Amino acid sequence: MYKMVGLISTVAVLATLTIAQAHTLSLQCKKISNEEVVCRTITSDGEAARNVDILLLATSDYRVLASGKTDTAGLYAFKTPGVEYHVVATGDKAHVASLSSVDIW
Repeated sequence: MYKMVGLISTVAVLATLTIAQAHTLSLQCKKISNEEVVCRTITSDGEAARNVDILLLATSDYRVLASGKTDTAGLYAFKTPGVEYHVVATGDKAHVASLSSVDIW
């Protein structure tokens, strides 16, 4: 009986540690002029998400308009394409965040 309680306690502690270290990816974008946008990727603990893949996809047909990676500060800057688009950030461990151009101010 005591062995079972000890085993359950150990599993519960390990599961809690695994959950506590899980991160999510967040994407924030802002227009700095009519033609330029800067996006920032951050993890749920507030750290800059570096070297994250970024895609600009056309809203109408999802073709790739541009691609790149965030810098060491988690930033990616680009000139706005002439069409509506989505910014998609893909981090490690299948973390994905996206934002539509209509939501960028």
